[in-house]
Amino acid sequence: MCGAMLARGLVGPLRAVRGYSTAATVSLQPDEELATFAAGCFWGVQLHFQRQNGVVDSQVGYINGITLNPSYTQVCTGNTGHAEAVQLKFNRAIVSYEELLEKFWSIHDPTTLNQQKNDIGTQYRSGIYYHNDQQLALATASKQQAQSRFARPIVTEIVPAQTFYLAEDYHQRYLEKGGQCARTGSTVPIRCYDTLLPNEQLATFAAGCFWSVQLNFQRLDGVVNSHVGYTSGTTVNPSYKEVCTGNTGHAEAVQIKYDESKISYKELLDKFFEIHDPTLLNRQKEDVGTQYRSGIYYHNEEQRELAEEAKKQKAEELKTEVVTEILPASTFYHAEDYHQKYLEKGGQCARVGSKNAIRCYG
Repeated sequence: MCGAMLARGLVGPLRAVRGYSTAATVSLQPDEELATFAAGCFWGVQLHFQRQNGVVDSQVGYINGITLNPSYTQVCTGNTGHAEAVQLKFNRAIVSYEELLEKFWSIHDPTTLNQQKNDIGTQYRSGIYYHNDQQLALATASKQQAQSRFARPIVTEIVPAQTFYLAEDYHQRYLEKGGQCARTGSTVPIRCYDTLLPNEQLATFAAGCFWSVQLNFQRLDGVVNSHVGYTSGTTVNPSYKEVCTGNTGHAEAVQIKYDESKISYKELLDKFFEIHDPTLLNRQKEDVGTQYRSGIYYHNEEQRELAEEAKKQKAEELKTEVVTEILPASTFYHAEDYHQKYLEKGGQCARVGSKNAIRCYG
């Protein structure tokens, strides 16, 4: 997620009832047919197929689960059994089903079980959902042929297409609405907003009110992007009000995308310990509560080792206990829009290298 998403991260405005489709409910012209694929976050998958000549229309949604008309929030729990999928209407006279299968294999890793890059869960599984016996035969043969390209076994499921529930409106053509090119034949690289380039990594920190924490990291050369949100709790997709009760278990946190060729994780840790008091339990200055705790949420083993060493060094420097928790990074739920880059929107300088004093309005 697509984990680093816009707006509320793992949820958006929901309608009470959304549309659904099966082969019997979609209007098709004589040369048209349906195709349904799951290959991770459906934003990028849809844009790939939008660019394919012969694809007449496409919708993102949820398929092959057990919950009737699920919401995005429900699907994200992993309890509905649905996959994030894209349903295509294509013209057989222009593009064949075999060509769509070739596109499908080329845009994701079909050897990773229930995961594509940073998106983990059964909803991100690889799947081909066939609409007739011919599609079944072609998909099965294509899977066998594709296996020679991969060192590990392909785990793509090939099963009959069940009811396809349309995703919420804000998910439809999401990347195109965000300015990415959907022109037929375009080869411009597609980036889901949480996609990492070869030199990029994620880092997640909690150090009190996330407004000022974000601005501190925004000013670092090498920080590509950042979002504020909630992490390491038990409530799915919490609101700010819920987090403020202290009952969700979440910390206010900042998730950073950074370029390793410009800034190291160790330098980020140095900034983290510089900008707050890691000896205070569940508070920073006037902000009190477990949501204001000090935390480092690591994304790989190297980050964990570096974080443990940095914490040890800080405790030796301060000659007292550092209470910063160091835990594996779990789901990061984006905070509401008004919280994102809050201090910058309020007029405070976010320029790289700025030394201007940061004032948290609260």
